[in-house]
Amino acid sequence: MRTVPAWAARLRPSDAGRCGAVEPGLVKSGATAPGRPETAVAVAATVGAVLVGATMAERVWVGLALLVFVLYVALAVVDLRLGIALWTPTLFLEAVPAFNLAAKAAGLVLILRWLVALRGPAGPAGPAPRTAGCGSVDLSALRQRPGLVTVGMLLLTSLSLSLLWAVDIGAAATDLWHWWALVMIFVVVGTAMADMRAVRLAAGAFLAGAVLSVAVGLAGAGPWPSNPAGLAGAPRLQGGAGDPNFLASWLVAGLILAVGLIAASENRALRRLLLAASGLAAVGLAATLSRGAFVAAGASALAALVLLRRHRRRVAGLILLVTAAATAWLATSPAAWERITTNDRGDGRVDLWKVAWSVVRDHPVLGVGLNNYTAVESDYVRRVGPVPWLDIIISRAHEVHNAYLQLLAENGIVGVALFLAFLVLCLRSMFLAARRFEALGDRRNAAVASAVLLATFSMAVSGVFLSNAIDKRLWFLLALGPALLRAATDSPRPPVEHASPPGVFLSPAACAVEEGRPAGKEDRRPGDKPGVRDGISRPDPGRGSWRGRR
Repeated sequence: MRTVPAWAARLRPSDAGRCGAVEPGLVKSGATAPGRPETAVAVAATVGAVLVGATMAERVWVGLALLVFVLYVALAVVDLRLGIALWTPTLFLEAVPAFNLAAKAAGLVLILRWLVALRGPAGPAGPAPRTAGCGSVDLSALRQRPGLVTVGMLLLTSLSLSLLWAVDIGAAATDLWHWWALVMIFVVVGTAMADMRAVRLAAGAFLAGAVLSVAVGLAGAGPWPSNPAGLAGAPRLQGGAGDPNFLASWLVAGLILAVGLIAASENRALRRLLLAASGLAAVGLAATLSRGAFVAAGASALAALVLLRRHRRRVAGLILLVTAAATAWLATSPAAWERITTNDRGDGRVDLWKVAWSVVRDHPVLGVGLNNYTAVESDYVRRVGPVPWLDIIISRAHEVHNAYLQLLAENGIVGVALFLAFLVLCLRSMFLAARRFEALGDRRNAAVASAVLLATFSMAVSGVFLSNAIDKRLWFLLALGPALLRAATDSPRPPVEHASPPGVFLSPAACAVEEGRPAGKEDRRPGDKPGVRDGISRPDPGRGSWRGRR
């Protein structure tokens, strides 16, 4: 019988996040490591090579695309997290048909790979121990948030039941599968990226996708909008998003993530790369001429001042710098200034909102059914009086352009309350993770957690002007909430050289220990214990608080 080595039994929870590390508590005596299915891999590689060769003989470009997909499948099988990171940028290019298809195909591969990782390989002696690392799934990221799981299931149930009273059942059913797919993405990302290395990788992939979408638009590869605002003044960049307003909301979130990654990075080359990406994202944001994005950016700035109390000076300085740059840009761009200051009823949003409120008054509790606002909005035009933007209601039926008001009209008070509860619980997970990292003196991971929180908040604010409740990018960020909280729960105190300076995040007693001097009487709090070993505070299992150990 094979026994577990002593070093494996002493692994810390944080070691579980490294590729190939055995997760504590999952190794049983007598279990053997799973063998690699070399035969299956060889057969799959042979079949893939034959298919790629045959396809390339007919059409070279199709064969190259198939080759890239086969290579992606191989990478996703080996490293689920890398597969998620490579899939994320394709979400920002959905207006390009080839990338839209690639995103759907890659998403299906990730779900299947996640199911395989969830099931776990089986060895000769039964199920093999699950390894935590590149191809692992950590369901405890969701188990420690039972309220979030419950609200998510209730939301899906409410949306599914709305088919019973929907006017257009086909439209409701078409939209329902999107919600189930989004929840599946949430579960896959939230359980596969549950450590800080993976979270940083996910944040970087989000930023890369937003910048890539801008590059596609600036290169002329993406479509340009033909909306009234574009015809009246300067054209608006929409990149690979298909809509300038959605692109702008992603860019605001990406810029916030870039600030967090820069603050958390020690590598100068990486910082320069992030700064360059931020510059391109800022150029793209200005080219979208999105007023809703400026509102979301302002709300996120105020939220940063409230949440990051210990860094208000730096946050205020950054806000002043960005404000000065935006003012200079508006002063030199008359078309942009005219676009922002023109009163055009929000490109028809005011009229859409008036119609939506009329629908809510008739169906306040359960709504008219999922995705049924466009099916009934023309019936309410006469009730709201004169509508200047009548064509976007009658001829070209538009959504509400407000995620929360649309949920209220289509799914009533029940639906919007469950969605808001789910959103708040995810934001709370990010907030708790940031606070826990700060309590540990881990400034870098606290910066990443705070950036993810503010980026998600910015997209939630953008939902006031966009119907983005089923935006994959929003749900991707929401999934990082439970992942961050799980990573913070497992995180040990960082080494002394990465700890916070005295008096910022740590207590005076902890600072004294890190500086190598004994904690004086004036440095100790009533709850501190003398004789902290190695300058590391361990969690008290009974109370869950961080105290010094004898």
